[in-house]
Order: sequence, then C-alpha cells, then structure tokens
Amino acid sequence: PANLIAKNHKRQRFLVSYSIQSPETGGDLDLRRDQT
Repeated sequence: PANLIAKNHKRQRFLVSYSIQSPETGGDLDLRRDQT
C-alpha cells in the first residue's frame, strides 16, 4: 500500500502543478499550499 500512496502523491502533485498553469482553475492554488 505504501507504494500505491507514493505513486498517488506523485500524481496528485503533478495534477496540482498542472492546475496552477491553467488560468481557469485559480482555486487550485489553495490545494498547492496544502501539498507543500
């Protein structure tokens, strides 16, 4: 399970950074602060 969690976390991080580059998802900036 730990392996899966690490993989999921990596993917989440990617999705979050992608959202930051997307102007239509400004609300996702809060998510980034949570992840950091």
